[in-house]
Amino acid sequence: MNVKVIKLSSENYDLEKAKLFDALEEATFIAIDCEMTGLGFRNIQTSLDERFRIMKNAVTERALLSLGIACFQFSEQHGSKLSFKVQVR
Repeated sequence: MNVKVIKLSSENYDLEKAKLFDALEEATFIAIDCEMTGLGFRNIQTSLDERFRIMKNAVTERALLSLGIACFQFSEQHGSKLSFKVQVR
């Protein structure tokens, strides 16, 4: 699979924002990845609710370094397998 990655910055925002908004509107689902300062939470033994609470608290204490957005669009289904197209911004 060949996925085109676009680095969005203040220099190219005006050129890329229409493409980003189109991808967001057409997406079946969206995945968001935040890269933040610090090492963060490493214990995966806790419950999902506890992990969410810890991560939510970390957001208020750390700085955002980068934000990744992947827009998935349903493509086709073969039996029980689903195929998606992806755009990464």
